[in-house]
Amino acid sequence: MIDDSTIKPTPPVWSQYKKNVPERVLKLKRMKEELITANYGSMNQITRWTEVKVLEAYIRLEERRKKDPFAPKKPDYSASEVSTKQTQPTKRSAEPTVPSAIVFYQRKRQKQMDEEE
Repeated sequence: MIDDSTIKPTPPVWSQYKKNVPERVLKLKRMKEELITANYGSMNQITRWTEVKVLEAYIRLEERRKKDPFAPKKPDYSASEVSTKQTQPTKRSAEPTVPSAIVFYQRKRQKQMDEEE
């Protein structure tokens, strides 16, 4: 048998793992949210914009923030966390849920008991 007592277990290096939401996508999403709150367009319009158009509009917003003291301030994202856990979409069937066989048996037994009385 091999003696593995000399090897100490080490924690994983989390920086090597991919995050669920890439930094670039998260940054673009936040830019779009800021543009929506600054009234650069409706949510339907801005969500359809290409990345280049979003960047151009965001640069204009940053310039406006420097000049205009009443422009919406940039939110603080330092406290927010990025989920590294992959989320699975919930599956819903179109059919109603079917009770298990135990429930059918219990109902059948209850009907028999009611009929005997």
